[in-house]
Parts: sequence; C-alpha cells; structure tokens
Amino acid sequence: MDGQIYDLNKKRKEQGLPLLEKPIYIIYRVYDAESGKYKQTTKRGFKTKKEADKFLRNLHQSIENNTYVQASSMTLGEYLLEWYENYVKVNCKQQTIDGYYRNIKNHIIPGIGHLKLQKLTAMDIERFYRQRLEGGRMDGKGGLSAKSIMYFHRNLSEALKHARLKKIIPHNVADDVIPPRVKQFKSGVYDYPTILNILDKIKGYVVEVPFALAALAGLRRGEVLGLTWEHVNFEKKTLNICKTLERTSKGTNFSTPKSEESIRVIPMPEELCNILKRQKLIQQVHKEKYGPEYKDNNLVCCYENGEFIKPPNISKLYHNRLRLSGFTPIRFHDLRHSYATYMIRLGIPLNVVSKLLGHKSVSVTADIYVHVVKEMKLDAIDAQNKIFEEFRKNKKVTTENDSSDSKLFPQSNADTSFSVTQYQ
Repeated sequence: MDGQIYDLNKKRKEQGLPLLEKPIYIIYRVYDAESGKYKQTTKRGFKTKKEADKFLRNLHQSIENNTYVQASSMTLGEYLLEWYENYVKVNCKQQTIDGYYRNIKNHIIPGIGHLKLQKLTAMDIERFYRQRLEGGRMDGKGGLSAKSIMYFHRNLSEALKHARLKKIIPHNVADDVIPPRVKQFKSGVYDYPTILNILDKIKGYVVEVPFALAALAGLRRGEVLGLTWEHVNFEKKTLNICKTLERTSKGTNFSTPKSEESIRVIPMPEELCNILKRQKLIQQVHKEKYGPEYKDNNLVCCYENGEFIKPPNISKLYHNRLRLSGFTPIRFHDLRHSYATYMIRLGIPLNVVSKLLGHKSVSVTADIYVHVVKEMKLDAIDAQNKIFEEFRKNKKVTTENDSSDSKLFPQSNADTSFSVTQYQ
C-alpha cells in the first residue's frame, strides 16, 4: 500500500481564494482481491495532515493484520445473488439450493436487498424479521412463523460469513441478531404395542414397509424411500443407510443423506427382518405380473409396478391408511421419534441412540429428546423412593417382632471381611 497526502488550501491560498475547512485529501493504492490488481482510491474530508497521516497509518496496519475491507457500493441483494451462483449452486445439495433460492428471491431481497452490504446493520435485519412476522406470507394472509424467520437467519448468517471471509465486510452483523424463538414442537409418539397393532392392520398395503422402517429402525422419510435391496443384509440383519430420495425443483432424485453421520449401518429387529423378507417375495410376484413394464429400481419401498414413491405421497398414503384402519395418525417423521423414545426408555445409552439415528452429535439427540431423559430421571427417583419406602416398611415390621435388627443385619463372630474382586 502506498499513499500521498495533498492540501487543497495550498493552491487556493496562492490564488487568493477562500480557504476550505477540510482541505486535506489522500490518494492511495491498495490491492483489490476481486480484480487481482492494485486499485487507486481517494479519501477526502481531513482537517489537518496529522489526521490524514493517522488514517494512512491505520490503513497500513489493517492491511498488515489482514483486516482491511475495500469500500464497496454493492447492495445486499447483489451480493446474495452472486453468492448463490458462485457458492450455493456449486457446493450444496439441490434441496438446500432450492431452499436458499426461495428465501433469497421471495423474501430477503424484496425486504432488505436494496441496502448497501457494508452499511447493513443488526437493526436492519431485526426490523426485516419483525415485518415478516407481522405480514410476510406470499398469499398476503398474515405473517410468517418463527421457524421461517429462523431459516432466513441461517441463510443470512451463512452468506455474510462468506462475505466477511472475502474481506467484503469487516463483521458479520447477523451474529449480533437473536432471531425469534421457535416454539418446540411436541411430537406424537406410538408405544411398541400400538406400532405392532398398526402393522397387523396395514399388512399388505403399500405403507406397511415404510411404516416398519421408520417405526422399527428410525429411518427418515427420504432414507425409507431411498433404501435399495443391495443395502439390506439379511444374514447380518443390518441396513446400510447411504442414500435418500428427495423432491427438488429438478424432480424426485436420489441423493446422499443430510450429513456424513447419517451414512450408517444399523441393526434390524427380527420383526422388521421378517417384514422385509415377505416384501421381497411379494415384489417378485409383482415383477412376474408386470413383466417388461415393471420399473425395476431395486427399491425396497415402491408401488406395485416398481415406480418410486414421492416423499409427499408416502405421508398422504400413510395418514389415509391409518385413518381407514381406525388409528389416529401422528406425523410420519414422528415414527422415527417413537423409535428413538423407545430406545432411550429401554436404557440404550444416548450416544448409541445418536449413532442409530444418524445425528451429527450426541448434543443434537439430547436437545431433541431432553423431555424423555427428564421423565426417565424422575422415574429413577420414583424407583429409588420405592426402594427406600419398602426398606423402611420391612425394617419396621421386623423391629416390632424382634427388638434387634438381627434378621435384617445378622451379626456373627466370624470374619466378615470380603474381597472386592468377588463383586467385579
């Protein structure tokens, strides 16, 4: 970086012109990362050379510390579209790309896209969130939910994080914003007797196997519909979860699971194993029935002709079938919650349940199922209290019949010492 300080009043004094209050300006050159060239910039409005010199020294220090940000007139909207094209479309899954596009084009750009990126404040973002909460629906029928605002916040935070890394902005102002609190949704849960009862009633219907995979193995909807036979190991009784079926703007396609942790091998209970064996035999009959018209995608869950089931359709089929079978349906995703809840209640360690579910970390599992863990803690205290109560009751009865505690605590002249190893 190089720079020169100039005084406009020097010439004006020689020419007898009125002197300026802030005559000092600087011309300096800095390296522009976007163009890869040095860019000349003028900075005006200094009263004294001392002020200008201080500015240059601070500028030089910020460049040395790698914190310098080149002044830019780019708007937030312009940046978001560039970020979407150059980063989102290149690095994200199609479902994520679609979500970012909807949020950016339909909400963020119309709301605050006109603001200068470098002048964007936390107050601007908070004001935008409030406006969308009050009246942000596309159909004009009221405001958006706190969950929708949370998605906007994630989009903005991610986009501005990249802008800061590229030295376009000095600070990610989204970090200074606390989005509206999302009310925790209390999922419905089936117990295992209910699950087995439902499986008996929906046996032979298209929803039977998807229901079983979600309720007995904890698979997500996309994982259920994306499971293929080569990833079912009947000998080891395991499922290899390595792909998912998802609906996107480009159609319904196979994709990788949502995270690396979601790629997992999980054990099958005997009930599920038997259901899948029967499903394989049924599909063989269907293949013979349809012949060359059978669409063999090697899917575990599909229509009779082999065609894959779109994610939204399985939810509709599931709800309709359960109602017709006399059950009150919970969300399809809540079948996965039923599986996890039952595993935790069985005393399976939380880290193991987390692995079975394919969560990113144990903390994610703990956050989702904190209410189950809390209930189990209370159950543990109740059990402990019952033991104490039973002990006191027995001791009282014994004491009334025998003044000594010899029946509960027998005394002996024999050596009562023992080895710890006998309890290991």
